[in-house]
Amino acid sequence: SERLIQEQQSLFQKHYIFRLAGIYGPKRHYLLDQLKAGSSIIAGRGDYHLNLIHCNDAVNALLIALSSEKNVESGIFNLSDGNPSFKHELVSYLASKLGLKQPVFDPSSTSLRVRHREGSMPDRIIANNKLIESFGWQPIFPEFRSGYEAILSDF
Repeated sequence: SERLIQEQQSLFQKHYIFRLAGIYGPKRHYLLDQLKAGSSIIAGRGDYHLNLIHCNDAVNALLIALSSEKNVESGIFNLSDGNPSFKHELVSYLASKLGLKQPVFDPSSTSLRVRHREGSMPDRIIANNKLIESFGWQPIFPEFRSGYEAILSDF
């Protein structure tokens, strides 16, 4: 869809392409679910960055951008909380919050979520500063700990 919009941009007075980081939130927390189910081994590696965004922040960013009266040029915008963390940091935090033993990562195993990918997980850091500067958006959950605090408080 991104390529189609770029190829047909003459049809649009203005267009915004939003690239969303890993979305988490209520009913969207697969690592937390694995730990709660008793998994002591996490498939894959924990030494790469996760770029995340809470689902409420993603919706809020889209609403702000689409209702903005600012004269923002067409473009591509990354939606993330702006604070990438290593996967092992997130897993360690969640295990601690749940009072569980720290799980170990098994690099020889591949999770169901990434089996369709070729090669290893990329270690990327996604910048959200263009979205912030263009639309004035700020995340309600600026890093995973604050987002998961809200999720864990509902359990």
